[in-house]
Amino acid sequence: MADVPSNEAEVRYSPESGGQLEEQNVQLLVDIFRDSPHVVVYTGAGISTAASIPDYRGPDGIYSRLARGEHVQACDLKAANPTLTHMVLLALVTAGKVQHIVSQNCDGLHLRSGVDPGQLSEIHGNMFIEVCKQCDPPAQYVRDFDVTARTSRHRHVTDRVCCRCGDRLHDTIVLPGETGK
Repeated sequence: MADVPSNEAEVRYSPESGGQLEEQNVQLLVDIFRDSPHVVVYTGAGISTAASIPDYRGPDGIYSRLARGEHVQACDLKAANPTLTHMVLLALVTAGKVQHIVSQNCDGLHLRSGVDPGQLSEIHGNMFIEVCKQCDPPAQYVRDFDVTARTSRHRHVTDRVCCRCGDRLHDTIVLPGETGK
């Protein structure tokens, strides 16, 4: 989050607004953004719903539907493209207005939008990246397919090997109940 000016201004959401910014807060948000020397954007599942990727906790989200006993359709994430929001964030990063993006998503859309990996932290990993933990620094392989097809909670070996050292590769996903490495 951007440093908040000394007046401790706060942008608030109203339940009646359906999650949209109230009009009087738009200028306040613009001012905070403009006056902040270092902006970090934190994104979650909502940024990818326009790419037909379901969120998790929304009314039609994966967890919500499972809790109601409903069937959840598989989603082909490799067919998803970065959304307008991903592209706007890329433009803000490129223009130097945003210095870093922190994402909870593992869909790889920030990277595919063109965001430099050095300006992106994917806290739950990326389902298109596998790494060699033996190499120093770790070798990283960005794939055009889901590397998690044969992995699971607490078993992250992808059944492929590193071309540098021959050791087994691992996905980068952090699942519920696991800790990042």
